[in-house]
Amino acid sequence: MNVEFLCRYETGTAVAAQPDELARVDWYEPATLYDHPAVPPWTAAAIERAEQRRQQLGW
Repeated sequence: MNVEFLCRYETGTAVAAQPDELARVDWYEPATLYDHPAVPPWTAAAIERAEQRRQQLGW
């Protein structure tokens, strides 16, 4: 199951709240992920949808 969120960064440092479920948190520019070998097609599609919506919102 994939759960995606679109949100705006305000302040703070990203942390893996459940280290037994998530090894780390990284930040990337969306364009760098579309063809990244570690990103499956369904995740790339979700990133593209989120980026389109972000642009529609004017963020």
